Amino acid sequence: MKKYKKIIYKYIDIKNKEYINLIIFLFFYILSNNILGLLPYITNKNSKIINTIYITFILILGIIILSFSYKGIKFIGDFRPKEINKIIGIFIMIIEIISYLLRILTLSLRLTANIIARTFNN
Repeated sequence: MKKYKKIIYKYIDIKNKEYINLIIFLFFYILSNNILGLLPYITNKNSKIINTIYITFILILGIIILSFSYKGIKFIGDFRPKEINKIIGIFIMIIEIISYLLRILTLSLRLTANIIARTFNN
């Protein structure tokens, strides 16, 4: 585990280094599921859309909770562009929040589509 942490610390400057274990766990979880999917007669867990939606939902929810705990209500202000009209800024902020929440679905679909594409490619 220390070897992988050194590699990550070398290339990424992370302020909160306590989340490195989560990053490493997710990487190896997805990697091991994909490798098991290469074996004959074993279904890949990542090819199920509900599994990938669950993983991304938990991650995005965790990011939102951590952001609120660090920044408070100012976290929502990050979605509003600076130096723009207030009325237009509110509409843009709503659009940005919706796109941020839709990221759960888009990340899940991308991962599932990549796994399923490998299945049909053989």
